[in-house]
Amino acid sequence: MSISTADVSLASAVDRLLLERGELDFFELLLRLKLIDASGAWLAASTLVADTLDAAHAYAVQQGLRAASGAMFLALPARCRVVMRKSQRSQFDLLRDNQGLYAETQLRDALRDRRLDAASELLARIDDASAHEDFEQLIAAAMTRAQVLDAEHIETRLTAVAHRRLGASAAAYLRALWSALAERRAGQRFDRRNPQAHASHAWLQAGEPERAVTAIGGEPDWNDEPQLLVRMARACTDCSRGGDARAAWMRLCWNHPQSAEQAFDESQADPTLLDRWSDFQSDEAAYATDEFPAWMLIDEPGQRFSVPAELAPQTLAGELYAATVELIASPGDLGARRRVHALRPALLSRYLESFAP
Repeated sequence: MSISTADVSLASAVDRLLLERGELDFFELLLRLKLIDASGAWLAASTLVADTLDAAHAYAVQQGLRAASGAMFLALPARCRVVMRKSQRSQFDLLRDNQGLYAETQLRDALRDRRLDAASELLARIDDASAHEDFEQLIAAAMTRAQVLDAEHIETRLTAVAHRRLGASAAAYLRALWSALAERRAGQRFDRRNPQAHASHAWLQAGEPERAVTAIGGEPDWNDEPQLLVRMARACTDCSRGGDARAAWMRLCWNHPQSAEQAFDESQADPTLLDRWSDFQSDEAAYATDEFPAWMLIDEPGQRFSVPAELAPQTLAGELYAATVELIASPGDLGARRRVHALRPALLSRYLESFAP
């Protein structure tokens, strides 16, 4: 979560409060973030204030701070007055802790700015063993620029560490790793036994959908690979190429229905398509997944322009789609109605019901 005043992240604001006061006063934190004023009046939506307090509490707990029992279950106005402190310790220990927190703040900034030499020097000032180990991993990964990393390691280990230690800077740090990995994988052919090794996966994780589209399009048979079809659909959606995304999803339904079902169940498609899929599944006519493209045409006739009949396969579901395209293009054509009826009577009934007042 990132809430800033003059580009100061939530984590940095908490760190500075701890350095200055040795405790986390939620009221002072909200003041500095300009979410309340000095009188206690809220300057932001209550949901934003609550989310900020939750994130600050979670971050402070990681630093060893505690609030009074049940404090985070109070009503929101009372929660704004909560103070979190470390257990009573010697002044020397408190000073050392504050110095360590300040070093962590500087180290986070150095990693964010990719000042890796400075980050390495600051690492020696991190006394906490767990934090030292985490930052050491993050620095090593950034220095290798993905030369010895793979997608699994970034996903299963480094992502959690980055979010735990870098806060709002984690996203930028991880994007840089994914971009370096994608560059390293450029030109490597897709292998269905190791699909995450393809550059398209890394480009999507890096937030570079256009480059993911290019990487997928470089595969001569990408239309025959369900995982590449899903990635193409997601990447095109992120590039605002809705028509291309829809064509990829419909190809998936025709050629790989089980993969389509899994992708929809995992909510990988855009919300509009997922809503249509939910309605499709609850239709009493009990359609098969490869009939979803034709079913969609009734609700979205314009789909025939992004997914023309020529894309449909030479199967019964493909014939149904082509017949439905013809029916929508020529509503009064009795021949088109008869063809749809012969293939799927329920679909013609649904089409006719769409004209009912």
